[in-house]
Amino acid sequence: MSAAATDNAVRVSVLLPVHRLDGPSTLARAVSSITQQTLAGLELLLIANGSDAPTLRDMHAAASGDPRTRVIELPEANLAAALNEGMRQARSELVARMDADDWSHPDRLQIQCSFMDGHPEVAAVGSSWDRVTAGGGRERVVVPTDPRELRWRLLLENPVAHGSMVLRRSMVTEVGGYDPACTRAQDYDLWLRLAARHPVAAVPEVLYEYTARHAGGREESVELQAMTAARSLVRAWSGLAGAVPGDSALASAIAPIVGGGRSFQRAIDAVEGELANRGPTAAAMIARLWLEWQACRGRAGSSDLCRLARVREVVGQMKAAGASRAWVWGAGRHTEWLIEHAGSLGLPVAGIVDDHAAGQVRGSLTVEDPGRLTAGEHVLISSDGFEDQIWGSSASVRGRGVRVWRLYGQNPADHRADKRLGS
Repeated sequence: MSAAATDNAVRVSVLLPVHRLDGPSTLARAVSSITQQTLAGLELLLIANGSDAPTLRDMHAAASGDPRTRVIELPEANLAAALNEGMRQARSELVARMDADDWSHPDRLQIQCSFMDGHPEVAAVGSSWDRVTAGGGRERVVVPTDPRELRWRLLLENPVAHGSMVLRRSMVTEVGGYDPACTRAQDYDLWLRLAARHPVAAVPEVLYEYTARHAGGREESVELQAMTAARSLVRAWSGLAGAVPGDSALASAIAPIVGGGRSFQRAIDAVEGELANRGPTAAAMIARLWLEWQACRGRAGSSDLCRLARVREVVGQMKAAGASRAWVWGAGRHTEWLIEHAGSLGLPVAGIVDDHAAGQVRGSLTVEDPGRLTAGEHVLISSDGFEDQIWGSSASVRGRGVRVWRLYGQNPADHRADKRLGS
């Protein structure tokens, strides 16, 4: 069979490149998470990307005993070139990515391949994912699922974990594949080129666990990676179309803010609607960023938009940890503001608790004593200036199994996500 041929018995080909395995290897765990997938009909290509002899031995050992797994040896290290070679040797039109120290949920490939089968126009599909730090902490990254939103979001940042993706080989080839000139940020460069021509999507499930490779839980800033990503962004921005002269929809969206209004979220929602419905244009992207700048420049302290963005981030973590509703702890002005924006939170508000204001009314809610809270409830601290004090006074409540969440401070690692799916 030629390298370009597609074997109908293989539904998805998984590319797992390895350069060097440093210290205790997690390769066996990564390989096992693929070979134990619920999807039938897969192959796993372990790509030795300029690997040394000990790494090659570990790779061949990981591939032994499973006829679906084979090793491709490349003499020189270049991740983009290695992935392109894997694409050429793949037996399937659908090609998944995987990294050597990460983990895939057992249903990952079944879910993503079923999505691709049902959406033949989509070039790639990712999923939401967990970032795991060296100390065992977790941070959940929720990826936009709508290709229309993800297209313009990618013009601002890369929310996608490379190893979580399933790609349609023909569409990747159409845009030139991975760029071997990109020795870093190869994935972001490809996503920007793919999304300019084809839909790129994500499924809502958390299907991938990414292990941060540096202390502190995030990749250290690497000058070469930053420059590669920056060049890819500038190229993508340069290709954006301009606005229709006199674009009334865009002008109407920002006019209230130009006139001194402060309904920033309403204006941003309107502009994002234009970005989704018509695709990103230079003018719409500038309008989106201009609104965020106007909101965050702080004419009267922290803007509604900045606070709402933080609230949504923490509420997203609460939902990922199983919250179906949220209590609010605090009865001051911050809570009055929060209740006014309750429709934007994404979780119903169960009530308000406060150590000193029980029986008082805030909006339509009567403040209750924190002793009212029961194990398993989720509570969001709502205070600009007294979060540390409330956190300290919540110790006894937390000791009873109530999940108390900080809005502006750091939440404990065990708060931020559920345990691994399937465990």
